[in-house]
Amino acid sequence: MPRAERAHALADDRLALTVGLGAVLFVVVGIVQLLFDTARDVWAPSAVALVTALVLAAECLMLWRRRTVIDRFRAPVLVTMTAVVVGINPLVYIAFTGIAYPAIGTLLVIVALGALVPYRWIAVILIALVNVASAGFAVGFGTDVPLGSVVLQLVKADVLAVIIALTWRRTESRLHRANDLITELAITDDLTGLLNRRGIGERGHVALDNALIESRPLVVGSIDVDGLKQVNDSHGHAAGDQVIEATGAALRWLLDADQLAARIGGDEFVVVLVADSESRLRDLQARVVESVGSLSQPVSIGWAVPRVGETITLTGLLSESDRNMLDEKRRRRHPQLDSTID
Repeated sequence: MPRAERAHALADDRLALTVGLGAVLFVVVGIVQLLFDTARDVWAPSAVALVTALVLAAECLMLWRRRTVIDRFRAPVLVTMTAVVVGINPLVYIAFTGIAYPAIGTLLVIVALGALVPYRWIAVILIALVNVASAGFAVGFGTDVPLGSVVLQLVKADVLAVIIALTWRRTESRLHRANDLITELAITDDLTGLLNRRGIGERGHVALDNALIESRPLVVGSIDVDGLKQVNDSHGHAAGDQVIEATGAALRWLLDADQLAARIGGDEFVVVLVADSESRLRDLQARVVESVGSLSQPVSIGWAVPRVGETITLTGLLSESDRNMLDEKRRRRHPQLDSTID
């Protein structure tokens, strides 16, 4: 599994563990309330606590075993439903027992909503509703403290929820940036800044699939630097690295949404070109030839174009372009072979 995917999987496992611990906590709360709380009608909040535990346990199991079920469309609905189920626990307690203050459970729920609900507006709306309901219960049932004290406690919980939410968002943003950086480093060649073999494999498949779906012309090119071994033997590997860096710089202009360039070996490069028309594709090929042809060290280039009616794969196109590049290299080294064949 790629490192970024492992990081996301670890985050999912921790979320499942958190939800599972929440389920255990609500089981304990429900049983303890039912057995030891002397307030009137405590059976109702205890029953709600146990139902909440069942809901959290089911979600824990889903996160642990069937996390693919929770996609970007279902996730907000599931999060909202869970937050509502958790949020009504202290409100049910107040409604049935008539004890509106102190309501530690309400304050904890507000903080939990800010910390665990990843959708900003859903969290804001739910926290606001809990605040309004709590203040309303305090007015309706009456408390031993002034209403201002109740509101002050709610505001303190709100502020803490905001602080935790902002801290979590910042941490999450840093995690995403770190994962993006790890992914980018994993598919980038250090010396040239182009894609590496893994990078062209991942992004090349996507480019090929998109080109086929959109019926856009595509060509794959294999480029090999001629005589790099002689440069290394005569002038040292530092000189050879300069040749590689210069070749990478000549191809770096291709790194955009449609065009790909990669270094897949010591002196081996690959380009994947996609265009909106055949004429535009030929222009791109000419630019590649001109760009690498202006280098001090000569290169050999082979091209492969998908053929209608044949099974088209990136691996097949790379193999074909590599064979054509080797043929070009042999012709340039031994031009007499072509004349003999003719």
